[in-house]
Amino acid sequence: MPIAVTFVKYAYTAGKTGAPLDYVRIEKMLGDSHFAVMSNKAPHPNAAKAFIDYYLDDESMKILAQSGEFANRKGIYPPLPGADKIQYVRMEVLDAKAFEDKKKEYGKLFLR
Repeated sequence: MPIAVTFVKYAYTAGKTGAPLDYVRIEKMLGDSHFAVMSNKAPHPNAAKAFIDYYLDDESMKILAQSGEFANRKGIYPPLPGADKIQYVRMEVLDAKAFEDKKKEYGKLFLR
């Protein structure tokens, strides 16, 4: 049986279109972070602040969750069975050397 490592969101969205796949439900899952930032030279800083407030609002997080994403908000989950029980563990951001080291380590594990 073919397997892959992916974000749960992609398993969810592909499953909605009929792809014959699913994901393994485990207590902890890795996730990455996204950031909303404003330049210190923004031409319209108040508009940028208003957009960030809108983006981080509960309503926006619910829309994001409906697309299969995990939102950083208690009580807002993607429409996946058991999503409320999954503990999110933030992935580490690796520099170039650490990335190469991990690539070699995983190559030994998965590409024997």
